[in-house]
Amino acid sequence: MKTPCRAGFPVRPILWSLLVIFMAWAALALSSATREDVPFYPRERLLFGLRWGLVSAGEAVMETLPVTVINGIPAYHFMLDVRSSPFLDVFFKVRNRIEGFADTRMTRSLLYKKDQKEGGSSRDIVVTFDWETNHATYSNFDQPEKPVPIRPGAFDPLSVLFYMRLLDLKVDSEFQRPITDGKKSILVTARVVRRETVTVPGGRFDTHVLETRLKDIGGDIEKPMDTQIRLWVTTDARRIPVRIESRLRVGSLLAELISADGLSGGSSP
Repeated sequence: MKTPCRAGFPVRPILWSLLVIFMAWAALALSSATREDVPFYPRERLLFGLRWGLVSAGEAVMETLPVTVINGIPAYHFMLDVRSSPFLDVFFKVRNRIEGFADTRMTRSLLYKKDQKEGGSSRDIVVTFDWETNHATYSNFDQPEKPVPIRPGAFDPLSVLFYMRLLDLKVDSEFQRPITDGKKSILVTARVVRRETVTVPGGRFDTHVLETRLKDIGGDIEKPMDTQIRLWVTTDARRIPVRIESRLRVGSLLAELISADGLSGGSSP
């Protein structure tokens, strides 16, 4: 295997693909689940291993934190921590902490944060949501940009994953949902193409397989818009994402569940 050079390693397409992956889960419609049916609770922790081709790209930890309050509204607090592997740290070190806040009815996002450190650059991103005017405002290091219009019920790229876990997935179903990160708005369509048993480091799971399509509905969208994404989500009531595959023009990115702790009911794969 050739050692990737600093200029040639496609880190940014990989990170963009990760963002799109979490956007993809917004391509679903809310089922009739009640508050008692919510499958995630504080202290839930999902660990994923990341691979780009044959290279171990790092790990991602997704957690549900205690309920908080945003602008007087009770909110779920979700966190995603992404770290590049020691091997990739030599060429392009990544330390990203992403936080999503959604109302406890899981109907929309209330706040989105991203502490991004990639290579020699860093960003301190905060996205606020104004649901009276249906606009989101992106700021970096307290420097706000022009608000962008958003559709009612839009989620941030992280909270949509947890919104997805409230849904009743069935083969051949097709769903849509708007997404924003404060700079762009995307409408994502997903179709449940089949049911499949898959084995990952965290175990063997019965899953629904989803394929997605993306459509720019406002803002400055970066390429690749034609990224192909496939998701494996467990068929049980917890609806845990266990495998994600994103095909890029320079290979493919794979995320697989390694372990899960603090799941509802106290069980773990």
